[in-house]
Amino acid sequence: MKKRTQSLPWVISYVSRNVVKFCLLWIFSLSSLMIQAQDNQRISVDLKGETLESALWYLQNRTKFIFMYATEDIANVTDITVKAKDKTIIQILDECL
Repeated sequence: MKKRTQSLPWVISYVSRNVVKFCLLWIFSLSSLMIQAQDNQRISVDLKGETLESALWYLQNRTKFIFMYATEDIANVTDITVKAKDKTIIQILDECL
């Protein structure tokens, strides 16, 4: 009878793959918690007659959020006026849009 000499490397490979999967799942879970914590950040803004692009740049510089958009999609959105005190970023974006 032949002995299986490959059984130990197979087990190590199986365990290491599962450990990597667990670590990736853990990292993604933590990053979603961090995003939820940022949602509660409150800021005050006073924007008068701004374009949507300049408003998004303003919010991006004051928070840890990064906004991604196509310039041509928001080029025609002008005259944004928002005065908000101690509001969440979601509330401010709702007022901008």
